[in-house]
Amino acid sequence: MTEPGEMSAVIDARDETEICPIALSLDVLGQKWTILIVREALRGARRFSEFHEALGCPRNLLAARLRLLCDSGVLRLVPYAVPGQRTREQYELTPAGEELAPTLIALFDWGTRHTSVGDAMWAQPSRCACGAQLHVALECEAGHRLTTPETIVFPRRSVARAS
Repeated sequence: MTEPGEMSAVIDARDETEICPIALSLDVLGQKWTILIVREALRGARRFSEFHEALGCPRNLLAARLRLLCDSGVLRLVPYAVPGQRTREQYELTPAGEELAPTLIALFDWGTRHTSVGDAMWAQPSRCACGAQLHVALECEAGHRLTTPETIVFPRRSVARAS
């Protein structure tokens, strides 16, 4: 039998998970193909055919993920026209989509250090336009560089309780 207060603790924990910004982000980006679509958009893909050629995923899955990214404000559809042809639509990253670049760099760096597929090697790491290798670093507003988990404080939801 549940003690008084135990059920509200379970509900509070579930509510925190449901409204946690990390959980909400994963609702949009938590599928492999979705984040790979963002990667391709950051590489310059704009048309459905470009995404399909780069990823090779099923067309219906690609269409659903592109729709999700548009509905979530990561991509938007913009018209384009090839001279002599009808107007069509292509995908464009929104500012919210562009903000995902550091996340993908962090995933790429982590993946190259901690995962492997046989002897697969990447031709080069992610680079800046100047040619230098990119890395993601955490820095607070005061300029402190965070290097260990002990220096990071993940927020918890404040819960106002009725008396």
